[in-house]
Parts: sequence; structure tokens; C-alpha cells
Amino acid sequence: MISGESEVTRCVMGRVEAGEEVVAALRALARLEKIDAGFVRAQGAVAAAEVARYDAAARAYVPAGAVAGPAELVLLQGSVSLEGGAPDVWVWAVLAPAEGAPVAGRLVRATAVHVEFAVDVLDDGDLERRPDAATGLPLWRPPRRR
Repeated sequence: MISGESEVTRCVMGRVEAGEEVVAALRALARLEKIDAGFVRAQGAVAAAEVARYDAAARAYVPAGAVAGPAELVLLQGSVSLEGGAPDVWVWAVLAPAEGAPVAGRLVRATAVHVEFAVDVLDDGDLERRPDAATGLPLWRPPRRR
């Protein structure tokens, strides 16, 4: 197990506008607001979306489903951390389409109808993703002790 400690120092809240790509908008927000570490949550509605799931054999995220039409964004949660020196956003979602079964997984992309979000920012946080040999993914490295 790896662990560290931090405190929420601010909360950045807002709305992703209709037609914007949700993950890209959250990534742009993190860079604009200089958020290097934080936790994201959101809900709303999307016009279309794609999700992925982790495939241990492939050691990568692979397509897991898509919603071609409107869907409720029942839950979105994830984190902001540094990857390659810049803030990046990893989020997972539960989507309830107008037709068919719910879809869940790591959100690859989604077109917002309306998405309200909050990012709990850890200005003293130490979250950085680096390659992990066991999973093939960039995962949080052990935090520096302060």
C-alpha cells in the first residue's frame, strides 16, 4: 500500500457547457486553475459517450461500451494528478441511456448536455502518475514524505 496525507484547500465548481467534451473540459480546467492534485465529482446529462474498462491481459484500457444518444450522467468521479508534468484527469462514470442498460467504466469521452462538477483541490497534494510495471498503466507513485 502507498499512502500520503493532504487537506482540501479549495473547491472549484462549475458547469461544462452543452456541446463541450467533458473529459477535455475538465483537463483544461485543471490546467487553467493550476490543479496538480484533486478529486472530481459531477452529474448531469450527455448527448453521447464512450467508456473503457481495464483489461489485465492486455495491460491497458479497452473499449467497454458507448452511448450513442442522450443519457443521464448518474455519477462521475475520479482524480486530477500530474502525468508527464501536466495536470491530467482520470474519471469513471455511470451512464443511464434513454434506451437500454446502464453503461459504466472509465470515461473516454462524452458530449455534455449539462454537466455540473466540483473539484476538491489538494494544493499541497503530491499526486503524480508514472509507469507501473505490474499493470502497464501510469499509476500514482509513492508520495514524497513531507
